[in-house]
Amino acid sequence: MPWLRYIHWHYKSLCKYFMGKDQEALEIFNKTTEVRSDIVGCNCDYVHGFHRGMIIARLLDKSSSSQFQSLYDDLKACRDDLDLFNSKFDTYVKPAYYAIQAEVLRYGNQDTADVMRAYDSAINYAKQYHYPLVGAVAATRLAHYVKSKSLNERIVAITAHDAVKCWMRMGFTRIQNLVTQQFCDYLVDLETSPNNSITTSSNSTSDTVDLQSYTKVSQLSSYSDQLNISILFTNMLSIIRINSSADRTCLIIKKPDSQDSFLFESELIDKDVNYIKIPLQDCGHLLCVSAIQRVIRSRNLLILEQACNEPTLKLDKYVQDNKINSIICLPIHNGMKLEGCLYLENRKVKGAFNELRAQLLKTIIDVSIENARLFTSLNASYSRFLPTPFLTLLNKDKVLDVQAGDAVEQSMCVMFSDIRNFTSITEKMTAKQSFQFVNDLLQQITPAIEHNEGFIDKYIGDAVMALFPKNVTTSLKAACGMQVALARYNRTSRHEIKIGIGIHYGKVMLGTIGTANRLNATVISDTVNIASRLEALTKAFGCGIIVTHDVIDQMEQERSAGSDDELVLTPTSTSCSPHTPRLNSPSKPWVDIKYSKLGRFYLKGKDVAYELYEVYTHGNETERQSFSYSVELFQQGNLKEAYNAFRDMLRSNPNHLLCGLYESACEMFMSFKVLPQGWRGEIKLDKDGNVVPL
Repeated sequence: MPWLRYIHWHYKSLCKYFMGKDQEALEIFNKTTEVRSDIVGCNCDYVHGFHRGMIIARLLDKSSSSQFQSLYDDLKACRDDLDLFNSKFDTYVKPAYYAIQAEVLRYGNQDTADVMRAYDSAINYAKQYHYPLVGAVAATRLAHYVKSKSLNERIVAITAHDAVKCWMRMGFTRIQNLVTQQFCDYLVDLETSPNNSITTSSNSTSDTVDLQSYTKVSQLSSYSDQLNISILFTNMLSIIRINSSADRTCLIIKKPDSQDSFLFESELIDKDVNYIKIPLQDCGHLLCVSAIQRVIRSRNLLILEQACNEPTLKLDKYVQDNKINSIICLPIHNGMKLEGCLYLENRKVKGAFNELRAQLLKTIIDVSIENARLFTSLNASYSRFLPTPFLTLLNKDKVLDVQAGDAVEQSMCVMFSDIRNFTSITEKMTAKQSFQFVNDLLQQITPAIEHNEGFIDKYIGDAVMALFPKNVTTSLKAACGMQVALARYNRTSRHEIKIGIGIHYGKVMLGTIGTANRLNATVISDTVNIASRLEALTKAFGCGIIVTHDVIDQMEQERSAGSDDELVLTPTSTSCSPHTPRLNSPSKPWVDIKYSKLGRFYLKGKDVAYELYEVYTHGNETERQSFSYSVELFQQGNLKEAYNAFRDMLRSNPNHLLCGLYESACEMFMSFKVLPQGWRGEIKLDKDGNVVPL
């Protein structure tokens, strides 16, 4: 009969699997496909997918590179079959589905935490729906996986112990002994009770270790973009409680910028964290302060099995009034520094905390700090290529969350900066000297961007593109700061370096482009193009910083709203011209951002003229006022008068490039019989900065 042959081959294959003869197991199991279609009503499909998947998973351990992909595809097919049944028969297929899903993730080189989470789901669903064989196989595979990843020995021991316990409960003595033998080096030191469950003490209730704790520790640590002990361990208080017999779980943290002062930072009450933030010396009515201070002084673990009977605590009012039995206090070390400690109590049970439980908690502390340190280092490295503010704008916690196509739209300032005459400066330098020159210069001028709440989006050769999402004022402060830093650099430089800066304000689209294998964060907008065009004009105009009317208008609005920022790195001025808005700071003198009108210009590739302004920190104020007056005459159509004014300025300053440009513009427009309709002083330039007809 087909179903008898199916069962015969199925169990024979299973025996070969447990004997470690995986290839024979697969060959025998493949025979079940011959009769599988003839079996009606046996509902063997999910069993078929699980057993075949587990055999293939073991074969993957030993497969050659040529065999791997074929076997891996078979494994995913088993997973997909189970997923189909899981969607139809939600309950009893879950254990098998998650067990095979864990194998797919494992051999697909997915994140360790995801693999462990899938195994753990298989084990938990197997317990819930009474499929002990699936749970035992998943637990054993998990133990081997944890061992292969060279994780902490305590974690290997705990997972191996759970696997041994699963086989023991089913009475599979030979497999139990085999697993015990495979992990004997890890299991030898585990303290177990007569029923082989890890317990907190002989007097306490059995409390098996929750594997999900380690997954959660990895998750919490991975979201840390900086190593903040207070945040990390406050989030971990619930995990600490799960893996202890504590009635109270409290966090003590060293005060910031202090050597020996500590705070009672937080406590887990039910499922919520209560933030206390009281100096430790004022907490005698809340905690056993003397026990905590002993740990702080010695930097060693402290376990009190019956605190109220401790001779040293006879006079401790808190311990005696509350009849505290068990206390454990564990130091939190970050390298050689003591950052604080975990304080746990069990008021009712004597000896609730033992060495095994202490070692487990210490492992959780060590693993979490090591993971947090690792992710801090990774995020610091990633931020050199993808700025952290860019992640923030995309509403992402970490780089690994970023996907192709993530995008947001926001109004902000875009800045372009470039070194003038870079080619002529570096043509006599070697490649190494050229890069050294650029890096030295950028190291001097770009800190002004970060100091003023901007960030560098990208370097384009010797050019810099920066974004300022907070407000316009910060971009102007940064630009002025860069010019001041450049002047300082030039005092000791062999070359007289000049930079041009263009700034425009408008809507931008920030996002990621590329594929899953190669992503790039970028900004797409006409705002970017305009800022780049402005930077290109700085050389033709002889200006250091050029901005649009949108920037000036937005700055005026921010000033009216009461901005209290000061101008970083810019000298203060006691006088204020009509075009010099002051930014008031309560504790600082008045500080000026100066600007003057340059005129209306058609930028390359644009059909609309832009009102442009120069922003500056020093220079001939009288000359700038005269120039602005001459521009007003030009825009009002008083061309002859404007022409004479620009000519007079050129006589006193022949190097004034804009006066020469306006002189040419006046000559051109005066040659017209009629000015263009609707003309209000707009000028069109060619790519070299020369005036051309509209």
